[in-house]
Amino acid sequence: MTLNAGIVRNTFSALRHMLWLCVCVSGLLLGCQKQDGTADAVIEHRQQGVILRYAPAPLRAERLLSVNVDLRQLQPLPERSVQHVKGVLRGINFDMGVMPLVFQPDGAMWRSEFMLGACTEPQMQWELQLVIVFDDGTERTIQDRFVSQR
Repeated sequence: MTLNAGIVRNTFSALRHMLWLCVCVSGLLLGCQKQDGTADAVIEHRQQGVILRYAPAPLRAERLLSVNVDLRQLQPLPERSVQHVKGVLRGINFDMGVMPLVFQPDGAMWRSEFMLGACTEPQMQWELQLVIVFDDGTERTIQDRFVSQR
């Protein structure tokens, strides 16, 4: 066996062991996920007849989060319908810029997914400004505050 063949054989052997390690670690990580079928914890706020559900709780920076906007209790809805929902997030205790949110209808609710930036502070206060646009052109603005953790 030449020196080059030995190097190639050792390289393939090392790669095979690394692949095996990755498969084992992936299996452990998947095994750590919830298996009971329960939903993630939710933070629920009520503002002017609108229910806002933030998930998963606790809200953490640099993790995929969602907000569901439940408009079923919003009055008066029978004579007009919601055309679309838009919103922006702003940091309260630290300037993190303005983050626009895109909402999509999801059954009787509107849903948006987002990620919050990490801050030097252990807790960050955020303000959601939500605009509900009705088919007759009128709008209702709702503001809500919540806290995220690093």
